[in-house]
Amino acid sequence: MKLPRAIERASQRQKHHLFVTVNGEKQRIESSAIYYIEVRGHWLYLHLHNQTLEVSGSLQEIEDRLKDQQFSRCSNSYLVNLRHVDAVKKDSIVVGANTLPLSRGRRNTFLSGLANSVTGGNMK
Repeated sequence: MKLPRAIERASQRQKHHLFVTVNGEKQRIESSAIYYIEVRGHWLYLHLHNQTLEVSGSLQEIEDRLKDQQFSRCSNSYLVNLRHVDAVKKDSIVVGANTLPLSRGRRNTFLSGLANSVTGGNMK
């Protein structure tokens, strides 16, 4: 009986949360719930399973906060949760029902990060 409880506690500690301000209120978002983050103008759009949150900030700032959470840029405007990538095409990726651009300059780094996320970092 104690082992399942210990496993649950360990998994809770491994979850990473991000606090963002939405409409003047701080909200806690689990990083794994974010499919991708898009920047448009001075606003960030956090695309989750069934909603999109609009927050102010820079993509670089949020990328730094998520650096150990399997996120990678596919272009200058998108930061993608690698756990939610469904397909990779020549110049785009599919995340859920959305197709995002994959820039030539970020392609190799993105694909390397994706391979590491799939293999758990054991790819040589």
